[in-house]
Parts: sequence; C-alpha cells; structure tokens
Amino acid sequence: MEARWPLWLVVALVVACVFFFVLVAAGGLLTPPKASENRILIGAEEPVELSTEGHKEPFEALADVDTGAYYSSMNHDLADKLGIDLDRAKIVTVGTAIGDDQRPLVPVRIKIADKTMTTQATVSERDRLGEKVVLGRRDLGGFLIDPSRERLTSPRSAAK
Repeated sequence: MEARWPLWLVVALVVACVFFFVLVAAGGLLTPPKASENRILIGAEEPVELSTEGHKEPFEALADVDTGAYYSSMNHDLADKLGIDLDRAKIVTVGTAIGDDQRPLVPVRIKIADKTMTTQATVSERDRLGEKVVLGRRDLGGFLIDPSRERLTSPRSAAK
C-alpha cells in the first residue's frame, strides 16, 4: 500500500518553500545587518571606555559582546584600576556554565561608539579575562550585533 500525504500538508510545504525562496531572492536572509538610525552596529568584540564617579581618567578595554550573559562584567584588576571599592559592593548570584557564582555588582559607565551608559557590572575572579570586559544583554539595548565581525566602533567616535 502506498503512503499518501494529506493535501493540506503538501500545500503548506509548497507555500513555505515559495516564501523562503522569495525571502532569499529579496536579500532578506543573505545580506549582513546594517546600522539604522536608532541602532548602532557592533561586532562580537568592541573597544570600550570604562569610567566611574571617583576616577578621573576613562580606561580603554576590549569588550566581548555576550548575549548569553545578563550582566556586563570585568575582572578584579580592571576594577582596581578604576578605583572601585569592592568591599561596599552588593553581591549578586550569577549563573555560569559551571554553576552559580557570587559576584560583586558595581556601578560603572561604559562608552561604546558614541553611546555612554551608566550601568551595574559584576566583577569576576577569572584571570583569563585579562583586561577584557564582557558586555551582557542588559546593556545591549540600542545596538545591532553582527557576530561575524569585530571592532566596528571606537569609543571616541561614532560607529564606522
């Protein structure tokens, strides 16, 4: 006995295929994202400037854009360079790949392209971060992320 597909399923598959090919032909799936008037295009790694209330000079660092992280984060060495007092910081629980971690949460200003934001960032004990910063999704509003590109902006000027 021969198996037959229901007519509604065949029609649905044909419509889906036509829609997909029209979308590809129009460039909707294959063109890289572009910055719009409201969003700044950034890559997977971007230079940023960090500063705090009590620290006069901003500090430049390289930031990894991590949409899997909620909070932005920096390591202890960078927090020390910014003059951040970790003894007064609120402690938050952060979920990581190896389990929950207790981290200080500190106020910091982050400048990426021509956008400066005042936010709260965690301080991590991971030495492998070096002076890098992780930008979490909490601070990525107003940005369009192209993960296939890097260093599209400078904290001293608008996006390239």
